[in-house]
Amino acid sequence: MSKINVKIAQFSLISCLLISTFQLKAQKAEPKTLVDIPLEADKTLFYSSNKTGTYQIYKKNDSAEVRITQDDAFNYWGVKVAPDKKKFICYRAPQGLIVKDNNSRNSELWLFNIDGSKGQKLISLSDYKWRSQGSASWSPDGKHLIMAAEVSDKDNFNRNHWHLFLTDSMGKKPVQLSTRSTSFSDPVFSPNGKYITYSALPTGTPYSLCPTKFMEIYVAQIDSASQKIKNERKLTSNEYLDGRPSFLNDNEHIAYSISPGCVNEVEYVDLQLVSINGKSYDLKTDKSVKTNAMCGEDGFIYFQYRPGLTGNSCIARIKSDGTGFTIVYQGSNFSIINPQMIVE
Repeated sequence: MSKINVKIAQFSLISCLLISTFQLKAQKAEPKTLVDIPLEADKTLFYSSNKTGTYQIYKKNDSAEVRITQDDAFNYWGVKVAPDKKKFICYRAPQGLIVKDNNSRNSELWLFNIDGSKGQKLISLSDYKWRSQGSASWSPDGKHLIMAAEVSDKDNFNRNHWHLFLTDSMGKKPVQLSTRSTSFSDPVFSPNGKYITYSALPTGTPYSLCPTKFMEIYVAQIDSASQKIKNERKLTSNEYLDGRPSFLNDNEHIAYSISPGCVNEVEYVDLQLVSINGKSYDLKTDKSVKTNAMCGEDGFIYFQYRPGLTGNSCIARIKSDGTGFTIVYQGSNFSIINPQMIVE
């Protein structure tokens, strides 16, 4: 990419961070619930919500909702429950002004017991001289974390690029998996651990005022010897922002969000499915925002949903064939984001 194109890409990423910050600002009114679908006895839904002010991590089952982070001076988001279901990771940033609040340039990765106790910081940006970090998730065996971080790229005149990193389960011994000097984000493992999927800019992305619209969904493997990406395949090819992929339980299909433009995540984002062979399907397309999809252990795809141009995000679900769309949990004056459904 040209120097101009890289700068525009950085500006676009910053713009998205600011937009996310506006969506994450705390609510002041008494929380009011619009929709609350009862969960089956063996299911627990994890998420982040600002219903009490700052964003905190909650879990909800058939009997109660429990807040499991307790520090109102910080916002917590991006919860990912470990495969053994005994702990979770999430990001944390201090409550504050827009540029200091809930963004990848001010975040720390934390680990908690599943009840929110014994929190410990795993990665601060200063630990590895990263400029930004985000999208951490677990390997299926719980031995590793995979994530994206913005670093000085020695292979591209030390310009800043987002790359994929693998660490141990405590965020130590980071290894850079990606080598192309473009931009990578949102990595996750397949349930069987055979593949990873992520969003990235292809090599040779053409000049554009909105380079992030060329972000595509990829599938690849990790070479155990070199600890680099191998057998990389681009699954989508369009002038849209394809991002936030998540494998379904069949290890063959990936749900992801597709946004037509640089800042249209404010307006609408559709939900699509692509097979690891590159065949795409529409899941839900309309004038709403559908993002942060994750396949639950019950087989439904749970995702963050905002019904219109304005308003609060809630949690919805849909079947992998595009049927059965249901809003599961919605507040009238608070948002609910980053869902993960587990089965006990």
